[in-house]
Amino acid sequence: MQAISIKQTIRELDAVNKKLDMQRVTGTARLALLRRQAELGDLREAARDAGRRASAAGR
Repeated sequence: MQAISIKQTIRELDAVNKKLDMQRVTGTARLALLRRQAELGDLREAARDAGRRASAAGR
């Protein structure tokens, strides 16, 4: 998996959320979007945690 920035992650997460909200996505396509949504959410949280740890360490 390729590393992406927090901004890219948030941008892609927004796009996935819009697809899930606005389109009639069903079956395996919907499942793939839901999985990607979970992945991106995890990446976003990991990046935020890393930022908090760096701030706490005084970097």
